[in-house]
Amino acid sequence: MSGTEELKFLLEGELARRWRVHIGTLQRWRYRGTGPKYVKVGGRILYPITALEIYEAQHLTTVVSHMMV
Repeated sequence: MSGTEELKFLLEGELARRWRVHIGTLQRWRYRGTGPKYVKVGGRILYPITALEIYEAQHLTTVVSHMMV
């Protein structure tokens, strides 16, 4: 792959590092069907970058601080 080509997938370990979670967390999410979409090719789990970006956008949260008066 040349430097100008876009990386289209992340491996399980790469996603775990990106999100700072354990690989076991990703495995559990896959088992439960609650995590991001993935592709299984020859026993390898691949996460499409586009699916990750959608998942991240859908899980953005806003923290609201409630001050006691």
